[in-house]
Amino acid sequence: MSRPHLQVGFLADNLAEEYQRRVFQGLNQEALRLDISITAIVGGTLAQAGSPAQRNQLYDCISQTHLDALVVCTGPLSRQLGLAHLAEFLGTLAPIPIYCVGALIHGFPSLTVDSQAGVRAALEHLTEQGKRRRVAFLRGPETNPQSEELYAAYESFLFENGLAFNPELVTHGNFEAPSGADAVRALIDERHVGFDALVAASDLMALGAMNELVERGIPVPDRVSVVGFGDIESSRFATAPLTTIREPLEELGKRALAKVVRQNYSQPFEQSVVLPAVLVQRRSSRDSAQALRVPDALSAGRPRNTTELLAVYHSSRSSLCEDLRVELAGEGLDSDWSTQLCNAFISDVCGRRSGLLKRATFVDYLEHWLLQVTANNGELSSCQEVIVVLRQRVLPWLHELPLQRDLAEQLWHQARMVIAGIAERFQVQQRLELAYWRRSVQDLGSELMRCDTLEQLGAAIPEVLPQLGIPACYICTFEPPDQSRLRIGYDLYEAAEYPVAVFPANELLPSYIRNAKRRTSLVVEALYTSEKSLGYVMFEMGPTEPEVYALLRDYITGALRGIELDYEAPDDVPEPPPAIVGEPGF
Repeated sequence: MSRPHLQVGFLADNLAEEYQRRVFQGLNQEALRLDISITAIVGGTLAQAGSPAQRNQLYDCISQTHLDALVVCTGPLSRQLGLAHLAEFLGTLAPIPIYCVGALIHGFPSLTVDSQAGVRAALEHLTEQGKRRRVAFLRGPETNPQSEELYAAYESFLFENGLAFNPELVTHGNFEAPSGADAVRALIDERHVGFDALVAASDLMALGAMNELVERGIPVPDRVSVVGFGDIESSRFATAPLTTIREPLEELGKRALAKVVRQNYSQPFEQSVVLPAVLVQRRSSRDSAQALRVPDALSAGRPRNTTELLAVYHSSRSSLCEDLRVELAGEGLDSDWSTQLCNAFISDVCGRRSGLLKRATFVDYLEHWLLQVTANNGELSSCQEVIVVLRQRVLPWLHELPLQRDLAEQLWHQARMVIAGIAERFQVQQRLELAYWRRSVQDLGSELMRCDTLEQLGAAIPEVLPQLGIPACYICTFEPPDQSRLRIGYDLYEAAEYPVAVFPANELLPSYIRNAKRRTSLVVEALYTSEKSLGYVMFEMGPTEPEVYALLRDYITGALRGIELDYEAPDDVPEPPPAIVGEPGF
């Protein structure tokens, strides 16, 4: 079927969960660049009973009628029933081309991350650099394939490096922070085992474990080093920023879409692609005392004046700047940021400002650099490590220069304070933005909840959602055996409010709506209760924060529960508007 735009679906359990959100963001960004339409179908993890199973009915709406290809977030979807059940389910979606992201599913092209290599890098870091010997491991659910891969890497590393394996040092969790705290309590209070490092299969579990350690007066990392997995945003802003194994989540989404495009146009593509996981070292696994210690052995040529100091700096600048770049790699910064930062620092210490740096003090440039980092959503915690490394490398040069040494210490202290202040403002800004969306959705959602009839809800939707920047919305309910009914529909771009219509459930929307020629990013959320599946709501994306759509889903579900729905055939099933008769579907 010819369509105005390639239509790619994204199958997910919960877009508000960070892993899936970031994969979807990468996918959606690439789709915007390539002029491809995206539909995120959020139907919950596959389950056999309870509310998750009610959400799963949304997946019955998937078909080639409205999708050219499908990208599947495999790990979260298989969390309860495992990969074999997921593979069986995906087999029912044929002949839609399917591309799997996260876990390898036999028979389907896949894009995965070498998480085992990340675990090995973390354990090498702990045992070789940190000299740790008793490393506890916090596993995830046994049904989660990635969690089991991480644990297998832990076991094999201990065996290969002659480290004793103690099953008492291994606990289970559920990927959430409370299970991390529970693991620490089990290790210390129940098993009475000692450990000097802990690796967790998720950042949330690692953060929960770290908080429990600190509450018990066990300093991190001085007595226990902690490493997580996933590199979620909150890991950067912990009291001791969390060392973690980073998965290139946005890159997974972008790569997956590129593979889907090649697959759809019958171009050659790799059936299985593995991207590397990267160990991101932060304070939770570093010996802070060692990081701040000045080497005892200084070079024979100690600078005795600022002229000699400048000469030493220029001879060592290349290696110094490279050390700084390692601390803040991959943040989209200008390639010469470290050189400019070091030049500004040395100029201030020596009291020699000239050329382009004449009006840019070290602190001036530092603030400019930090704004670049935040604009690229970079790691402000790593900026602190940049200052630590700068101090380690430069302080030995100032041994014979007390005035310059005092000035340098003042600049380093000022830098740490500036970074901490900007990091705090950045976090506050993020919290305020999220609070704004939550408050806005709550205020407007309460208007939807007050609707007693479909007519009232149909009148409220076009009034409420544009205030949130959502340009189109369609609410559909399921009707046995295999139909859906459009209850409410509006589209600001088309200046249209659509009448009630009954259509096959696997078409997702009536054909006269699917005729839209513009590129769209859509989020489809299941409407359900613990007893039954009601239907689904489709939003055209305005805000990029996925939690907005999940909250609206809940308000719309609440409104529908209080409304008695009729299931009679509509008096008039509308024909496609004349202007788009014969146009291809979306």
